[in-house]
Amino acid sequence: MGPRTLSICGATRNAPSATNWQRQRSERGWDSMPSPRGMRLHPLTKAVLAGIDDAGWTIHEPPGPEAPGTVTMTFDGDASTYEVEVHSGDPLVYCYVMLPMRVPDARIAAVAELITRANWELRSGNFDLNWENGGDLQFRTSINVCDGQLTSHMVQRLVLDGVEAADRFHDAFIQVVFGNVDPGRAFSIAMYGDDDADERPERG
Repeated sequence: MGPRTLSICGATRNAPSATNWQRQRSERGWDSMPSPRGMRLHPLTKAVLAGIDDAGWTIHEPPGPEAPGTVTMTFDGDASTYEVEVHSGDPLVYCYVMLPMRVPDARIAAVAELITRANWELRSGNFDLNWENGGDLQFRTSINVCDGQLTSHMVQRLVLDGVEAADRFHDAFIQVVFGNVDPGRAFSIAMYGDDDADERPERG
C-alpha cells in the first residue's frame, strides 16, 4: 500500500504508508493494554495512539516502561525524513520533530540567530537548539489539555505543524550550518521567498 493523502483542517499532505495500530500491536507483541509488562497507559497516551492510528501513520517505538508516555515515529516530510517523538503527560502533550543535522560549535551563534528570527514569526511551536549535547536541533509543539479532550485531529495537527515548520526552514538551517550563509538572508528566503532581509511585512 503506497503513500496516501491526508487532509486535516484544510491542509493536505502525503502521509507515510498506513499501518493500522491494531495490526502493529499484534505483529510486534503490543497486544495488551495494559501491556504484557503490566504497564497501564495514561488516557492521554491512548488518545495520542488513537490519533496516530486514525492518520494511518506507522509507529516506530510504542510506549514502554522507561518512557510510558512516549511514542516515536519516522515521518517523511517534503524536505527530509524526521524522527518524531510525541510525549503525553498530565495535562501536557508535546511533540519533538528532530532535524537530521547537528550544529557545530563554530555555527551555534549563527543558528541561534536564525532560530530567534524564525521563532518570532511562527505562531505555533518553536525551534530548540541543545547547546550542551552536540548541537541537536528540533521543533517543538505542545498542547495543554487540562480539563479538555484530546482529539485525533489535535494529535495530528500537533505533529503536522512540527513537520511543516521543519520542512519550511530545513534548507535555511543547511545553508547556515554548512554553507556559511548569513542567517538573516537564509531566514528571509525561507519565510518570504526572497533574500531581502530588510524588507519584511509587519507582524500581524
